[in-house]
Amino acid sequence: MSTCAGDLKIFQTLDTLSGSELLREPHNALPSEVSMSNYEIQIHIQIRPTDDDVTEEAQQDDAGRFRTVVSRATGQSIDACEQALLGLNYPALRNALSRHLSEVSRQEASHGVGVVKKTPSSTQSMAK
Repeated sequence: MSTCAGDLKIFQTLDTLSGSELLREPHNALPSEVSMSNYEIQIHIQIRPTDDDVTEEAQQDDAGRFRTVVSRATGQSIDACEQALLGLNYPALRNALSRHLSEVSRQEASHGVGVVKKTPSSTQSMAK
């Protein structure tokens, strides 16, 4: 689908996505002896004019960023642009959350912390 000049290109990046110089280092960049209880979450959104064709869904690039291109009319409407941003947000958030929780699980398993043990069957039957 071809569009007129002035369509908007929307990019979104999250700090848990690897490969971007704009993003923080991944969890495994911290020394193993450092223990932190909090997490910082960053979102970077760019909205800028482009001559690229309008896209039907979010696309992920090699750096892990998600993007979509919306029409000029969508980009100039607060409600339509908000919907486009929310649509772009979902795959980016799911991807970042998946990578983050996989890394947390990997780190906990390597340190023996947070390992879930199966409850013995005799205890399970008493709990019912």
